[in-house]
Amino acid sequence: YVSVDASTPESLEAVDRPLFRDAWDRLKSSLSCLKRKGQRTVARLTVVKGWNSDEIGGYARLIALGHCSLVEVKGVTFCGKSDASNLNMSNTPWHHEVVNFTKILLEELNAIREEGGDDPLPEYDLACEHKHSCSVLLARVDQFAVPDPENPGKRKWKTWIDYDRFQELAARHAADPTFKFGV
Repeated sequence: YVSVDASTPESLEAVDRPLFRDAWDRLKSSLSCLKRKGQRTVARLTVVKGWNSDEIGGYARLIALGHCSLVEVKGVTFCGKSDASNLNMSNTPWHHEVVNFTKILLEELNAIREEGGDDPLPEYDLACEHKHSCSVLLARVDQFAVPDPENPGKRKWKTWIDYDRFQELAARHAADPTFKFGV
C-alpha cells in the first residue's frame, strides 16, 4: 500500500511537506518495488481539488512503475480548520468529480499500456465505487476480473478478500515456509 498524494516533485512538496529531501525518489522507488511483491498491492490517490486534481497523466506514469493490483482514488475529507493545513471545504471534491478523475486516469493508463514496451502495463478497469466514501477503485483485469455467467460479455469483479482462504494459506505457509502463494 503506497499513498500517492502528488504526481510531480513540486506538488508532492506542497501537498505532503515531506521530511526527507529525496521524498520524490523514495516515492518512485516504493512504487517500483510493488511490482515484485507477489501479493495484492495498492496505490492510493487522494484527490485534493485545486491542489493535485489536474495532474492525471503524472499519476498514471507513477502507477505504471508498480503495476499495482488496485488503485484506490479517494476525495480528500475535510476535517475542519487546522493550523497545520490551509485546506477548506472547497478542496473536497464531489463524488462525480472523483469518478471523472478516475475515468481520465483510466484513459491515461490505457494510453501507456498501448505504448507497449519491454514491461507492458496490465489492463485496468473500473471495479467499483462508493459514493458515501467518495472513492473509486480501479483493478487489474488479469488479477480480479472474471466473466459474468449471467451477463455474457460483461465482467464480474473478485476484489473482496476471502479471509477464510487467506488464513488457510497463511497457516500452510507457517507450517511449511517453502510454500508460496500470491495473487
